[in-house]
Amino acid sequence: MERLHALQRAILGRFPSLDANIVTNAQTLLVWKLKSEVKNGINFLADFNFVFQLHQEDAFTCKLVTFHGRTLNTAIFRIQEAETLPSDIIETVEEYVKGFNVCHGVNKQNVSPSEHLVECFNDDYVARSFKCRFKIPGGEGNPVVCDECQKIIDPEKLEPVVITRVADGSTLRNIKVEPSEVPFYNEFCKCKKPSRSFTFNQ
Repeated sequence: MERLHALQRAILGRFPSLDANIVTNAQTLLVWKLKSEVKNGINFLADFNFVFQLHQEDAFTCKLVTFHGRTLNTAIFRIQEAETLPSDIIETVEEYVKGFNVCHGVNKQNVSPSEHLVECFNDDYVARSFKCRFKIPGGEGNPVVCDECQKIIDPEKLEPVVITRVADGSTLRNIKVEPSEVPFYNEFCKCKKPSRSFTFNQ
């Protein structure tokens, strides 16, 4: 058990924005990002967790697991020196701390007849591709839907939108267009009920 405590100290010492808890009867250390550090995704709960499990005296597995238990990747490592993390584990946890997003899925009303999953995402029901990547790049301006889930959207089911064009810096003009004519429409409104109004410079 001391090995798990040493691992916990090593992780929290290097990454103070994380939190961790040892599950004694499972020989497991759970690590997650404090929700105040998460900008979007699942309300109140962590979008991803690290599960570190002790298998032998100094052998661990590290799994990145989604909020509903899907394992995205697994690494096996040993700690050679007390409270010293291997470089590849440091890089993996650093990526998590810097931030990546969870795929939000797409509006289930807008999907094609192809096979897909339907699940709860916060208080909404969303559709996901069976090949959903779940983990997508973080940061403002990045899509909130992975490329695999984008493929199950049926463009024919997306409703027209009203665009407010700003012409000559002052004149406002409303026109109704199809979603395919709005280059950023799909990136803007895939997981929630689509907004009907956009404003940009003509």
